[in-house]
Amino acid sequence: MAKGRAMDPDDDEDEVPVDAKAQALAEADRKFADIYLGRLSTLNGYAETFSLFAGETLKLRLALKPAVLGLRLRHNPSLRDIAIRDAVSGITQENQLSPRINVVWQPGDIWTLHAGYARYFTPPPLAQVNNGAIAATAGTTAAPAVTTNDAVRAERSNYFDAGVEVRPTDNLKFGIDAYYKQSTNLLDEGQFGAPIILTSFNYAYGEVKGIELTGSYDQGPWSLFGNLAWSEAKGTQINSAQFNFAQSELAFIQNNWIYLDHNQSWTGSAGAAYTFNRASDYATRVSADFIYGNGLRKTVVTPNDEAVPAYAVINLSAAQKLPVAGTRGTTVRLDVLNLLDNSYELRDGTGVGVGAPQFGLRRTFLVSLTQKF
Repeated sequence: MAKGRAMDPDDDEDEVPVDAKAQALAEADRKFADIYLGRLSTLNGYAETFSLFAGETLKLRLALKPAVLGLRLRHNPSLRDIAIRDAVSGITQENQLSPRINVVWQPGDIWTLHAGYARYFTPPPLAQVNNGAIAATAGTTAAPAVTTNDAVRAERSNYFDAGVEVRPTDNLKFGIDAYYKQSTNLLDEGQFGAPIILTSFNYAYGEVKGIELTGSYDQGPWSLFGNLAWSEAKGTQINSAQFNFAQSELAFIQNNWIYLDHNQSWTGSAGAAYTFNRASDYATRVSADFIYGNGLRKTVVTPNDEAVPAYAVINLSAAQKLPVAGTRGTTVRLDVLNLLDNSYELRDGTGVGVGAPQFGLRRTFLVSLTQKF
């Protein structure tokens, strides 16, 4: 990818018409097409999925002449466009054209910018409770208070993403990325009852947005990284598999946006690694990392209105390389997860679609062996 540079006013090859704001010359670098067809039989019948992928990657030579700056800049971004036809036939019969486009621009050695749009089509899981099964519980203690059971639909979403990566030096890198997803018939899953069986349902409308910050440093034996992310995921109006919910929940969500049960607003991680004897066959790598989360959602007054307590975990690792004759080497690794043996709750058993409490992993020791041939 060429680097941006100031253009010589006397360079005829780079001349751009004065009244032209932009001129682009594009050549197809790669074209491809693919077809996927699947069929799966279930107790409710069968389902078929069909997808057609067609697209190309383009390299653009873009010449700009900003009148205000009085100079011309040449940039070489790359653009990738994909057109996908998605279809599902089974418990629901739907299809959609799913175009996608991504652009990456690198004006120099330091900066890389990207932006993209994608239209997604996500079919629902095929295993669903049918109306006959609900009718069979009538007059028993297992009968649900709400008997409505509209079919689960495929999720259709528009996804936007943009970000910047900065490399002040060859060893140091920072990045920021922002995303936004707008969904119709947002798919979610819940554990309704004690058995760990997930059941799908839809929110009529959903929104997911967030920002991610990243940083890393690699120099000699040292390797450092850090990440911080903020996210917000919300939905409103449950419009399928309603029998899983209480009437009061359905009524509130019908008129209000709520956090999704798996929404965690803040997540962070950081770590460091050091390699001893890294140029030898007996290199030893030790590392430590830290993970933080401010908690998933729980229900106190209204559905998913608060978060469970925050948690933090420290992990350690050591990996030892060993040369073995006739092979490409062996690595023995020891991991200690949750070093301080913190007891923390991921879910407390309340919340939309949360049927049981869940806890994070306690202190755990893992030993692994990797052999390359």
